[in-house]
Amino acid sequence: MTDGSGTPASPLTFAIVGCGNIARTHARALAGLAARGGATAARLVACVDVVESRARTLADEHGAQARSWGDVLADPAVEAVSVCTPSGGHAALAVAALAAGKHVVVEKPVDVTLTAARDLAAAARRSGRTVAVVSQHRFDDATAHVEHLVATGALGVPVLVDARVPWWRDPAYYAADAWRGTVDGDGGGALVNQAIHTVDLMLATAGPVARVQAAAATRLHDIEVEDVVCATLTFTSGALGTLAASTAVAPGFPARLALHGTAGSVVVEGDRVVVDARLGEVPSPRAEVTADALAVAGTGSRTAEHEVAGGWGVAHERQLADVVRAVREGRPPRVGVEDGIRALEVVDAVYRSARSGSPVDLT
Repeated sequence: MTDGSGTPASPLTFAIVGCGNIARTHARALAGLAARGGATAARLVACVDVVESRARTLADEHGAQARSWGDVLADPAVEAVSVCTPSGGHAALAVAALAAGKHVVVEKPVDVTLTAARDLAAAARRSGRTVAVVSQHRFDDATAHVEHLVATGALGVPVLVDARVPWWRDPAYYAADAWRGTVDGDGGGALVNQAIHTVDLMLATAGPVARVQAAAATRLHDIEVEDVVCATLTFTSGALGTLAASTAVAPGFPARLALHGTAGSVVVEGDRVVVDARLGEVPSPRAEVTADALAVAGTGSRTAEHEVAGGWGVAHERQLADVVRAVREGRPPRVGVEDGIRALEVVDAVYRSARSGSPVDLT
C-alpha cells in the first residue's frame, strides 16, 4: 500500500495508554506488525501509565518512550492510541484521543456504562477517525468457519445457542489491582470482564437477542460484583439460548459457543472448532483445544508468548492489522464501537434482569 504518490506508507504510529497485562499483548502485536512491514505496518512509539515505572518498563522492552498522556495527545507524530486501562476509563480516554485527532483501539469492554459507550460512538462519528473495539476472537479461523456456516444456511433454522465461560480466577487475581472486581473499575464481574468476547461472538454468529432472564451470585470471591451468572435468551430469530459465565469454576474450562440448527450444529471451544456435524454427513474429527485456551480459562495467563499459526497467539495481531488497513483504506474496522455497544447492551440487560428478577426486553 502506498501514500497515494507511489511511496510505501510509513508504519502507523501507536501509543499505548495503560501498561498492565493486556498492554503487553498489544505491544507484542504491534511488534509483529512492525516486523512484517507492508500494508499493515505499525510501530509502538509511546507508553503512558499513571505508574511511570510501568510505562518505562514496557517502553524499554519495545524501543518506545515513556511519556505523559498530555504529551501524547499533543504530538501529531502519534497517529493512534490503544486504550488498555481499567474498563471504567475506556470511553473518556478514547474521546480525548479522538479530540486530539488520533485513531483509537479500545480494549474490551468498550466501557462499563452504556452512556459512556454511546458518548464515544457520537465522538467517533464527529471525528471521522477510525475507532475499533477489541474482540480479537472475531479474527480466529474458527469464527470464520462458523460465520461461513451461518451465512450459507448450512445449520438450517436456528434452534438453540449455548454460550459458556466457566473460568477460574484465584483470589490473587482480584487482589492484584484495586479496580478488579469493583463496580466502578470493572463494571461487573465474570460476564462483562471475562465473557464479553463470547457475548460478542454469540451476537456476531447467532444474531441479536430480544429478551433475557437472568440470575447472578457471588459464590467465592470477596468482590463487589458477580463471580457466576446464568441467563436464558430469546433471539430475534426465534432461537432460544443460554449464557453462563463464572470465575469460580475450578480448575477452569475453555470458553464454549455452540450453535444448533435443524440441519446441523457447530461448537467452538477456546479458539478451535471441536464439533462440526450436519444431517447426512460424517462429523469432522474433533480438534484439540489449544494449551493457551486452557491456560486462559484457569489462570488468566497464556502459556506461550510466541505465535501459534492460525490460533490464539495471532488474534490481537490480526485485529490490529485490520485497524491499520481500515485507516489506510478509509473504511470502518471489522469490529467498531457499535459492535462493542451491542455486546454491552446484552450484558447490561442480563445485569438488570438479575437485579430485578424479571425478564428484560432489548427490542
